Amino acid sequence: MKRLILFRHAKAVQSSTQGDHGRGLNPRGQHDAAAMGREMAARGLVPELILISSARRTTETWRLAAPELKAAPDVQVSDALYLAPPRAILALLREQGGSAGTVMVIGHNPGLEEFAAELLGPAAGRSEEIRRGALDEKFPTAAFAVLDCDIAGWNQLKRGSATLADFLRPRDLD
Repeated sequence: MKRLILFRHAKAVQSSTQGDHGRGLNPRGQHDAAAMGREMAARGLVPELILISSARRTTETWRLAAPELKAAPDVQVSDALYLAPPRAILALLREQGGSAGTVMVIGHNPGLEEFAAELLGPAAGRSEEIRRGALDEKFPTAAFAVLDCDIAGWNQLKRGSATLADFLRPRDLD
């Protein structure tokens, strides 16, 4: 069994002189990134490997969430995750996942939301159906989805191999 945490970057400024790739977080995003890091720690979600899009807003999200987790995971920043579609996220996980039991991907929509939808198999009960309803509604900025993947290695990750163990949005903390 492997665990995958899909963490969408926090709320970013609307524009930047450095283009879309250079957009940083706005004050709300800075607050939410740290708050979601605290919540991950409280839920015992401590990844061994972090795969991060090279965009400024994703690296800032990690920089603010990381101190809350009090862990020292292997962190890999990747241009391939910038606005990546599901197939690119899957390829990177299969290639870079290694022996990590828990991997976090910090990236962008619509890729993360579509990737989660592709990985999920049949719901394992009413509580998962409720979580899926929230995920289907919207995967907002700074939200994270926790997928438990019924696989022995990341190279086995495929469509329908996961259940949605958790889904949390910043508004759920209010």
